[in-house]
Amino acid sequence: MDPYPAEGEVKKLAVVVPTYWGPVREYELGVPSPAYDHPTPLGSQGTLPRLLESLARNRGVEFEVFLVVAPTEPGLGEAAERQVQGLAAPFAEAMPLVVIGPNALGELKAELEGKGLEVDLLSLQGYGNVRNLGLAVGLLSGAEAIVFLDDDEVVEQDCLAKAAASLDDLTRRAGAAVGVAGPYLDPDGSSFLPESPEWGNPFLDKARYINQALRNFLQGGEKKPTPLAFGGNMVLSRALAPRVPFDPLIPRGEDIDYVLSAWLLGCEFYFDPGLRVTHLPPAEPRPTPCEALRRDVVRFIYEREKLAHAAAPGLPIRLELGPYPGRFLVGDLEGPASSALNSICGWGKAEVGRFLDSVRDWARGAAPRYFTYSERWRAFAERLGG
Repeated sequence: MDPYPAEGEVKKLAVVVPTYWGPVREYELGVPSPAYDHPTPLGSQGTLPRLLESLARNRGVEFEVFLVVAPTEPGLGEAAERQVQGLAAPFAEAMPLVVIGPNALGELKAELEGKGLEVDLLSLQGYGNVRNLGLAVGLLSGAEAIVFLDDDEVVEQDCLAKAAASLDDLTRRAGAAVGVAGPYLDPDGSSFLPESPEWGNPFLDKARYINQALRNFLQGGEKKPTPLAFGGNMVLSRALAPRVPFDPLIPRGEDIDYVLSAWLLGCEFYFDPGLRVTHLPPAEPRPTPCEALRRDVVRFIYEREKLAHAAAPGLPIRLELGPYPGRFLVGDLEGPASSALNSICGWGKAEVGRFLDSVRDWARGAAPRYFTYSERWRAFAERLGG
């Protein structure tokens, strides 16, 4: 049986590509700003034209591309917006393209504010906010589904048609408010991450946990309920986007956080092994190992507290969390985090203790805020696009 039938309800896709831009010094130093993993230095082409070239070859479904331009520092936004407009221009005849940077966002907010909408929910600062802006423009476009890709990917010419068909299949099986994610392929065609020697610490063995989860999802080839997604390969139905926003407070890992939030809010998310994109991230700039670890500690402690808060008012997770992200969401995280921070960052006991105390206090205070935010988002998003 063909897993991607030719006919379906998804006739138009909004393809949203967040693209992050920073100063040249980040490239020269090889280390990006604390907020983002690998922004493109202003003045360079980066990886975006390669993605657009592959998107322009897609056939089989109508689509419109939205490039959401996020600067890593204040004052860079207009230059980044102009640069992306220049990079997108050669592809404008091949496919509909819209660049959303600070200027375009300002115009959009003025229009929506005139209609009485809460425009403070739209921002270009932080992973969650950037993706929520993508949800908003996707809803405004009238598309039946929103596809998130990253600017360091390459897609096959049937990628978008497969995305539409996969979502069609799932809406028939699971209802209208549903999402689907697929695997990344590396340049050699593998879906698995390279693994370092085992540390016996989940924070330092994270690639092993991810690979174990991927083996479970890839086995058999069928679509399976998932707590795992990659942000550059996500497809959301039009009904899902107003009900579930990305969390503006998550410092990284907004993709997995989104999937967990969807389950918590009564929606479903699936993993489709056949929905593949090739991921070709640049060699630099990259976070230092210490910075990447620090962000992981913050995100997982926050996520743990968020799930704990959700269980209290009757929103328990309805999903097996598996080895990843499950191992990072329950029980003692502080012990492994303390050991990892000592090994990778060279922090002493007192410094580690202060850091973990501050993260835990912040997470417990912040965790309830997402659920209030999601109510505000729903009221806002349901008015977009008619």
